[in-house]
Amino acid sequence: MEAVGRIKEASLDINTIGLYDADLERERIENGIRSVSFKAGIERGIEQGSTKERISIISAMLNNGMSQEEVTRMTGIPIKEVKSVKL
Repeated sequence: MEAVGRIKEASLDINTIGLYDADLERERIENGIRSVSFKAGIERGIEQGSTKERISIISAMLNNGMSQEEVTRMTGIPIKEVKSVKL
């Protein structure tokens, strides 16, 4: 019974409650950081995939005899980017 009494006292103690709240806040912040990092990773992956696809399209068009200017006109991709693609 003494242990039960001490547990009740500790659970009502403002310092104990504060420690619990601080732990929950720390966990909430850590989860938020993980979430932001995950989203940033997904965005980077999408961007890298998009870049690879653009390069692939430019290369295919150039390899099929289109000029750099035609590729730019048809795709809207800036001529500078088209010129940077190595065949």
